[in-house]
Amino acid sequence: MRKLVIAAATGLLAVGATAYARSEINARSTEVSVKGLDRNDPADMAVLYGRIKEAAQRVCALPSEGWNPAANTDRLSCVKNAVAGAVARADSETLTALHESTLNTNRTITAAIR
Repeated sequence: MRKLVIAAATGLLAVGATAYARSEINARSTEVSVKGLDRNDPADMAVLYGRIKEAAQRVCALPSEGWNPAANTDRLSCVKNAVAGAVARADSETLTALHESTLNTNRTITAAIR
């Protein structure tokens, strides 16, 4: 496996008179190179995980029509799902463990803030 596909369904939001309404769903994807990375090496999987997150950010980017809370929530959900999907497709126990440890850290931080 030399490339990993990052796919996401991103919702483009249109601003309504008083609320945000979903106008369409776009499916987008990009490829992330895994060439030269050892699936069992934690350092290499950290590099891959960084590439996956960066690619998910690009795939899930919002249109430059301004910021709104509903669109940002969709973007964050898109990134989360795209990263999880790519990690699953990579089929690497080391990468999966890294991803799960990141999720657990995020849950701990959220719990501490509440």
